[in-house]
Amino acid sequence: MGQNLSYEIKQLNESKGRTLSAIAKNISTIDENIPACKTLLVLNLSHNKISSIPSIVVKDFPALRVVDLSYNNIPSLVPEIALLSNLCEFSVSNNNISSLPEEICQCTNLVELSLDNNKLESLPNNLGNLVKLEKLTFHHNLIQEIPDSIENLSLLIELDASFNQLLNLNPLLCNCTDLRHLNASDNKISEINGESISKLTRLKYINFGGNNLTNLPNEITELINLQEFLLYYNNFSIFPLVLTNLWNLKVLDLQHNQIKNIPMQIASMLSLKDLSLSSNLINNLPKELSVMDHLIKLNLQENPLVSALQDIVKNHESKQITQEIYNVLSYGNATKGADIYLQQLEKLKEQYKQQIESQEMD
Repeated sequence: MGQNLSYEIKQLNESKGRTLSAIAKNISTIDENIPACKTLLVLNLSHNKISSIPSIVVKDFPALRVVDLSYNNIPSLVPEIALLSNLCEFSVSNNNISSLPEEICQCTNLVELSLDNNKLESLPNNLGNLVKLEKLTFHHNLIQEIPDSIENLSLLIELDASFNQLLNLNPLLCNCTDLRHLNASDNKISEINGESISKLTRLKYINFGGNNLTNLPNEITELINLQEFLLYYNNFSIFPLVLTNLWNLKVLDLQHNQIKNIPMQIASMLSLKDLSLSSNLINNLPKELSVMDHLIKLNLQENPLVSALQDIVKNHESKQITQEIYNVLSYGNATKGADIYLQQLEKLKEQYKQQIESQEMD
């Protein structure tokens, strides 16, 4: 297949083309005698079986701006990668790379760098040289820490460090003040540095799911633009009250923790539309839920709410149903094993509807 690639490059040279896409062409090797192409800007060789990139190839394509080598069998990168001084987007996701050459950080025009699904145990210490970087993803690796030079990535907008071995987020991340999207899920993080995260006020999305968190710092309230906060599969035993001060939060996921109660302060979360609390230890519903008309989805499955539902039915089935009761009961799908009570609640809700319709007719 190397010869076919050579043919395509010859064609590009003749036509002065700037893009070469050879996706899923079953390419396993790249011939070192491949013709040079000084004008090539975009090279996509993803979804092949390439096991190495000869250094001569890098030298022969000096104008490259976008390179996609994802989904191959590449175990390492050559130091000559530094010669691609115009490189803006580079993906080597889904390969077998165990380490990166420091020289990759000489590609100082990089805006997007994708390193996902490899075998990386660390990132280059000089990562901060990539001062134009806006998107950095290295999920599904074995990385234990983020280098201090991360503080120089002041233009970073998206960081995906999920599915690694991180014990904490480098406090110097606080200098990435343009950050909007932070995914650190499925690591080993047990604490969030409050002073550091309070500086990331432009964050709109945070995922800390699948870690070892037991509480949140009060400084979380500084994240005034946060809209989605995912904290599933952690070790919270108490609903973090600091969350109720995030007035712009729309989605909150606290599934699979050990939370026992929903605080009455939940009513202050005026933008909340989606609240997931399944697989906790919740045994009652606060009446404050009844005033949260903006809440579209409330997931309380797999909680010990059966007795609570039974009490609601027992106390109200022979009484006039109020708007407050109806609103609380409207959050169905509360818990498995409570089907019989949910059916009775549905009857109560239907009675309420009929009651309202009757009043309107009068």
